[in-house]
Parts: sequence; C-alpha cells; structure tokens
Amino acid sequence: MSKIMKIGFLALVLALMFALGACTGGNNATQPAAPTATPAQPAPATTPAPEPAPPAPAEVVRLSFWNENADPTRSPILQDMVRRFNESQDRIYVEYTGIPQADAMDRYNVAIAGGVTPDIGGLQENWLSSFILRDALLPLDQFFDNWEGRDYMLPSTIASVRSNAPCGSIFMMPTSVNTQTIWVRADWLEEHGLGLPNTWDEFFHVIETLTDRDQLRYGHTIRGGSGGAHAFFQMLYSFSGEPIFDENNRSTINRPANVAFTERYFNLYGDFTPEADITAGWTEIAANFGMGISATLVHNLGSYQNHVDNFDSYDMFVAIPPPVSQHGHRNLATSSIGYMIFAGTPHPEEAWEFLTFILSQENNGHWNQTIGQLPTNGQVMDEAWVSELQHITIMMEALAAPGTTSMDIPIFLPEFATIASRNIEPAMQQVMAGQMGAQEMLDMWARYLDEAMAEYVTHVLNR
Repeated sequence: MSKIMKIGFLALVLALMFALGACTGGNNATQPAAPTATPAQPAPATTPAPEPAPPAPAEVVRLSFWNENADPTRSPILQDMVRRFNESQDRIYVEYTGIPQADAMDRYNVAIAGGVTPDIGGLQENWLSSFILRDALLPLDQFFDNWEGRDYMLPSTIASVRSNAPCGSIFMMPTSVNTQTIWVRADWLEEHGLGLPNTWDEFFHVIETLTDRDQLRYGHTIRGGSGGAHAFFQMLYSFSGEPIFDENNRSTINRPANVAFTERYFNLYGDFTPEADITAGWTEIAANFGMGISATLVHNLGSYQNHVDNFDSYDMFVAIPPPVSQHGHRNLATSSIGYMIFAGTPHPEEAWEFLTFILSQENNGHWNQTIGQLPTNGQVMDEAWVSELQHITIMMEALAAPGTTSMDIPIFLPEFATIASRNIEPAMQQVMAGQMGAQEMLDMWARYLDEAMAEYVTHVLNR
C-alpha cells in the first residue's frame, strides 16, 4: 500500500492577548512657597514609612474538564487527580464533568456546533481527524517543544498523534496506548485440556469446545451494538494481515478471504454466543465474561480492571493477542487515548499546565496501572508493575516480535468512525439476524471507505 502523505491545510492560528497593566499618572501639583524663618522648634517624631500594600490577589482561572469515558474505574482516578491539582496551587481551579463514553461524541458535536466547548477534554484517537477539520482543537506543538518533560514521552506515541493530523501537528497529548486483546477464561481452558489459541482456526475451536448451552455457557460474546463495528474491523484485519487500502487507494475490506471470515464469525451468533449479543455494547459483553456466561471476549487492555473486580483469582482469566493472520504474521491494532485543549479556551497556558500534571510520572503510572494500559511517559516503563502484569507483558512481546505489523487504521478519515457507527453497526445486526449477507455488508463498507478516501484526498490533501 502506498502511504498516504498527510499534508495539507495550515495549522490553526493561536492569537493570545495579554492585558497591559495601567500606567500611573504624573503629579502636576504646584510646589508651595518657601516658608518664612521662624524660631527653631524641636524636631518632630519620625513617622515610620507605611508598609507596602500587599498585591491584589490574582483572579482564579477556572477550567472545565470533560472525562469522555466516565465509569466506576476511571472516574475516581481522574477526580482524585483534579482534586490534588486544585489543592497544589491557588491560581487554577479545574471543574470535572464525567460523560459516559456512549454519549461523549454527541456531547462534543453539540458543544463544537454551539461554540461552548470545555477547555480540556478526553479523546479517543479515532475522533481526532473530525475535530481537527472543524478547527475545534488547539495545536500543542509550541507548548510541547518548550515543555521540560517532552523527552520523557515515548516518541512512537507522539509520532502516531502527528500522523493522524493532516498538517502533522500535535492536537492531542496521549496518556495511554491501547491494543485489541482477546480475554479468555484460563480456568475453562484447563478444564478442557486446551491451550491458548495462536491461529484463528484454534480460536474458533476454543469457542465451539467451551460452549455448553445446557449450562448457559457460551464460547464467545459478540459486540453487536455500540462500538461493535470498530471492534470487528480490527479483528477482521488481524485475520487479513493485508493493507486496508491498496496502491490505488481502494478499500480491500471486501476481498474474498475477508468475506469468508466475516461469515464464519457471525455464524457463531446464537449457537455459540448469547442471543442478546445482537444489541450488546461494552457493558453487556463485559458482564457476559465477568458473570461466567462467555469464555472469550474481544476488547482491549483497558478492561483489565473489570476482570480483576469480577474474578476471585488472577488465574481465572488471561489475555492473548489476536491470532496470527492468514499469512502467518501478527497484524495488531494500536491506538492512543489522551486529552485535547479546545481552540476556544481563553486560558491555553493554564490548560497546558493541567495536562502536564496528568502526564507526570506519578499520575501517568497510577492511571495506567489501574486501568491496565500501556503508559506514554517513558519513566513509567521502568516501574515494577509494568513487567508484573501478564496482559501488559504478553502484548508488549507481541508488538515487539519479529514480523509483527501495525495496522494502519484510517482514523485520519473524518468519516471513518461515523461510517462504522451509523452505517455498519445496523448492517452487522442484519447479518447476525440472517437478513443480510456478509458480502453485501462488506461491499457497502468498501463503498463508504472509498468515498471517504476520495473526499479526503480531494478536499484535505489537495486543498
């Protein structure tokens, strides 16, 4: 695949206005005439000079901060960070607002359209291009270049963020790196004498073997509802191992091998998965896995804490990378999550100060250790917990293994996420219900991707 050069429009112009202090006026009063001579008088007592007036207290800058993935695990960590930041100084006060992930994109869209965005907000990397092309975000390059902590950030994470901006600027500071992960009931594998699957054939065999409908046990749970299309896209190209667009910028998603895989995967529905999966989002599939209904779950590193909370022992579950592709190598999807500063903020310096607090070694380490994702502050990589957590070490080994390729998910296309949620998720449900064939769905997906790429080349790269 020819690499799409991400060039194009100019970076946003940041105009910072600083108020000038008022000048003091001169004294034009006429000097009094010299007094006439008088008899000498005792010298008056010296009056001490008045103490200088204390400086007027600086007005507190109030910042609004939106957490785009509020849940029982993440919200308390961020609320504690906000509390500690507010207590650490008296110039800035951050106000926290938690928004469930399913509602966050709509909230942001309304805020951007109405010009009432927060100062700082959490961001999923696949939303980034859409926000950039609406001029909603502040470029952070100048802040980053002047930040003393810049050398601690993992270069690959900054490069990834730059690659998804048409102008190559930094519009998001990444706090975590995530990758698609398959979670498996290790104790159920042991009961049936099965090993961890390394190929897709072995993966399907595990699902079929671990299904026991009489015991209400299913081998898998499918995310058929919100977020399901994006998750399946990553799984499909982990199997494919091929470029997402060919040398002519045409989508490869409807190639015959992908159609066959899609048919095989969605044919699991109902027989080897719960029937409620057809509308299941993250909450529902996590519950299926955590309650002992399903043996396998496709999600990412970030669900680690959910499994810790749900199971009595770490030995009951295990993480594995997606199996090797049809060509024998691993093709893995990685993404970043982080925070952005909106272009409409009147307080960019203060917003950046809060971001650097979040990115400190202490906070980046605590955040990622708790939610179970890879840190972006390189200092954290030397902490003991990074090498002690099974799901972190196995994914780092898979990412570093010879032959592993990185899936170039086209999140630089502004319509990529919308196509998945608006057009493909309903089609996916039709496939699961037997009302649409896999070929028809993938042909539709290819058509939308081709149109989105053509629009991007015409109106972004060539404008």
